[in-house]
Amino acid sequence: GESMDRRRLREELSTLGNSMVLAGTHRKLKIHIHTNEPERVFECAARYGQVSATKADDMQQQARTVSQAGANAVIVTDSGADLPDQAYEELGIHVVPLRINFGDRSYMDKLSLSPADFFRELKRNPVYPQTSQPAPGDFRRVYEFLASHFSDVISISMTRTVSGTWQAAVSAAERVRGGNPVRVVDSRSLSAGQGLIVMHAAECARAGLRGERLLQAVERSIDKTCCYGLVSDLSWAVRGGRIPGWLQKLVERLGLAPIFRIDSSGELKTRGVTRSRGDLAGALARYVMRRIAPGQRYRIAVAHADWPDAGQRLADLLGTVIDTTGPIPVVETSAVLGTHGGPGTLVVGIQQVDGSLLADTDTAVEQPQGQSKQADQKHQNDRIGHPDVDV
Repeated sequence: GESMDRRRLREELSTLGNSMVLAGTHRKLKIHIHTNEPERVFECAARYGQVSATKADDMQQQARTVSQAGANAVIVTDSGADLPDQAYEELGIHVVPLRINFGDRSYMDKLSLSPADFFRELKRNPVYPQTSQPAPGDFRRVYEFLASHFSDVISISMTRTVSGTWQAAVSAAERVRGGNPVRVVDSRSLSAGQGLIVMHAAECARAGLRGERLLQAVERSIDKTCCYGLVSDLSWAVRGGRIPGWLQKLVERLGLAPIFRIDSSGELKTRGVTRSRGDLAGALARYVMRRIAPGQRYRIAVAHADWPDAGQRLADLLGTVIDTTGPIPVVETSAVLGTHGGPGTLVVGIQQVDGSLLADTDTAVEQPQGQSKQADQKHQNDRIGHPDVDV
């Protein structure tokens, strides 16, 4: 800003956290704060001037990571993976957020802008958003921290065919200084499909798989995972410049809704259509059911773009017919898919669970002595307190 009121900014930020540092001039400031509400910090800063860069580190997760460090592997992914919130903490999964840009306003996917807030802004803002992959520096910061604590760091990215995220992750991994090597894997999937692959990888890491055995287990899960989806309203794709307006009008006149699949090479392609009037969740469920192998067991996840009722119905229908490993989670999809398909998009990830995948997660190794530091770590968690935010 031309002349920021530092006193008022400091007073407002002080209500959002502690350990705050404001450095700079009345024209340019750098803010550091420990907070549980990073999105509100970014919003506050934006009211006083243009935010040129943002960064947020989860200090509590870092503390948990140190307590779990040792010989085991750790899994990293990008925010294009859709999986239940509790899975991140329970399985120790680290996430590097993609960037969402509404004009000159930039957000970190799922961190400074939740999926619900994203869809509200999408409907309100006349400027259609653009998404961009994380900067290599975002990946590198996470990689270097984890590589100094774990024997293996496996980073699983969304399919390279729809985003430059995989390339950014590879570039960052090549520049990691010190520590153990970081290996980047293309999931050849996204959204709920990518989420299933990431969860299986994290479970394998927890079971003790390392090195090439862990990479082979990840590749097996990729080969056994499919991702399907349905777009109910093509007007958002027209706004984003992804399809011409005449095609939307033709599809609407015919009363159709496209069904897509991510194929084995990671390409997102239209595979069919269904009637756009009626039970679209039921139509997608029937489409998926016709493509599963009889007598097999599956792990399934559903993601929706601002369409929770349809997402739950899709999960209920699939769960009553398909032999699943447990309840089917229903989550809001990331801004990546939300930008491409818009509100009214459904996605289902389906992973065939056979003996090889079960064997991967049943592997166990004896933990090295001296790794249990629960008492010391509880003290460290209490001392650290809040996520670390820089603006």
